[in-house]
Amino acid sequence: MPTARVLTILAATLLVGCADTQPVDGDLFTGAPSDRAPVDAPSAASTATRDLSVSIDGPSLSGVGDKENVYVRVENIGTKKARNVEVVIDLPTQGSLKSAPSKCTVTGAQAVCDLKNIRAGASKQVRIRWTLPSVETSVDFDAEATTSDTDIDPGNDTATFTMATTSGASIALVGGESFNLVGCLDAAPITWADCSGSSALYYEQLTLDAGGGITATTTAVGSWTQVNDYTLDLTFEDPNTTQVLSEFDAEVADSDCFEGVSYDPASGFWGAYKMCMSSWPTP
Repeated sequence: MPTARVLTILAATLLVGCADTQPVDGDLFTGAPSDRAPVDAPSAASTATRDLSVSIDGPSLSGVGDKENVYVRVENIGTKKARNVEVVIDLPTQGSLKSAPSKCTVTGAQAVCDLKNIRAGASKQVRIRWTLPSVETSVDFDAEATTSDTDIDPGNDTATFTMATTSGASIALVGGESFNLVGCLDAAPITWADCSGSSALYYEQLTLDAGGGITATTTAVGSWTQVNDYTLDLTFEDPNTTQVLSEFDAEVADSDCFEGVSYDPASGFWGAYKMCMSSWPTP
């Protein structure tokens, strides 16, 4: 028999044998290739989520009768656009509304603001300008955001912010003022009164520059901001990495001094301090 014919018969025999062979348990495939349905890879759309996060910012202390801005921020920290976003702001029962954006409808002590859609990674903000009451007290702002889509973490959809009023002294800073700062540290939150029993006081002389910087003996880079005459915020950063080393939030103690607390994110330590223009404060 010619060689070519032998090869043809052998090939046909092998094909028939393969076609008749049945898969056994454990075989990866149990049918002919044409019978197997393709397996789709997970799509990005199927894992996309919406997650609204609400925060409120403003001065923690202000003078009685002053007008202050309070900012309500809604951010979509999810991976897909959140549609028909709305934030409801419960306004304080003391004081009065000075202004609100046109996207907000104010009824009584509540503002309902239509933020429409917020894409993933984006945020929108509402500014409420409030006239504080003419007595020393505290006022609360509460906000809650919703979307017509499913929010995977409703726990961060609300926020509360409290602002106190004072009729005491105020210090308006313009830059060029020098302060003598004394402070103490602890592993737990403390106040300036706690520094009286501390054996680890620290001392710093600093000048608030007109451009918002701080001249001090420390090697850290400092900056200051003052949103009103009753508060002062200081921030110190590593000059090489810009890592925040400490943040000071102070309030006016009298006509010469600020008093407040600080937190060092790197070490986890809390601090309390007092800074005065005319002399070194004594705990």
